[in-house]
Amino acid sequence: TKPRVTYVAGIAHESRDDSASEPVRNTSTRLWPGVAGLLGWRQLESRMLDEVSMDELPSRFMLHPNSMVSTLKDIVSVVFLVWDALYLPILLAWDPDPSIYTTAVSIIETVFWTVEMILCMNTGFYTNARLEMRRAKALRQYAKHWLAIDV
Repeated sequence: TKPRVTYVAGIAHESRDDSASEPVRNTSTRLWPGVAGLLGWRQLESRMLDEVSMDELPSRFMLHPNSMVSTLKDIVSVVFLVWDALYLPILLAWDPDPSIYTTAVSIIETVFWTVEMILCMNTGFYTNARLEMRRAKALRQYAKHWLAIDV
């Protein structure tokens, strides 16, 4: 029978009807190990490609939800949200003249939120304690839950 590969806590698990789930051995990364670990990218080794259907493989360049980049993105998001929560009432109440600092922050914020949308569309997610790293499923999840809020 064809094996089924699932990802639990970032580890690929191979299961068949006749055997219990066990970690896939000799998984490799396409990038340098340090960069792959930082970004959370994982790629199954080539011997597995013959045994697994393509719709079950994780998409390339998907961001792991627990990766350093994803965590950094979340921290910067909180910083910008706090800035907006503090500065927006001042802007609405007193309408101060824009300074170079506030204009620069506004431009940086706009660029950040645009890049953040793209990153969120390409970030895996957990569903029923299972890591989902397929881009189509991630896009569907993002469109269903966050797209309306982000736009």
